[in-house]
Amino acid sequence: MPDERSRNGTITIKEDDAEDLFAYFSLDSAMKYYGQNALTSIDQVINLTIALKAAEEGKKDFRCGIQRKEDKKLIGPIGFNNYLPMHQKL
Repeated sequence: MPDERSRNGTITIKEDDAEDLFAYFSLDSAMKYYGQNALTSIDQVINLTIALKAAEEGKKDFRCGIQRKEDKKLIGPIGFNNYLPMHQKL
């Protein structure tokens, strides 16, 4: 029996992914989980990818994209907001 989890992988979200992300972030049904209105332009998504990269570089957030292995299409993000390593238990 194939491992169903092997259908997807994770990638670093880049500006090149804006079109795939817009397909989801422009949907009210998806954005209700973000607590904000649906995005209305690709430029908004590009700005979001820039903000995600800056937050990750500042060690505040960790985000990556979920990518279908079969066609390399980005199907959404996953990650942590307001990451505080001092509360991490090993």
